[in-house]
Amino acid sequence: MVFCPILGAFFILLYHERNDLMSSQNPATQLMEVASRIRDMRELLGYSMQKMAELTEISEELYCTYESGRGASGCCCD
Repeated sequence: MVFCPILGAFFILLYHERNDLMSSQNPATQLMEVASRIRDMRELLGYSMQKMAELTEISEELYCTYESGRGASGCCCD
């Protein structure tokens, strides 16, 4: 896998913030919060789901699953 500094920094941010913001939330709420942050960061960078999937070397469907926080059956890709 090729290292992408932007994505690396993003995931470090997610890791550090999750302890403070999610320590009292249930797992389903935590998952939706992480999914929301992934989507927000993608949009902030101006990347499509397809571009993020390419950068992370996963399928667009799998990326969508992560971003939706629901799973493949509930995923609605844009």
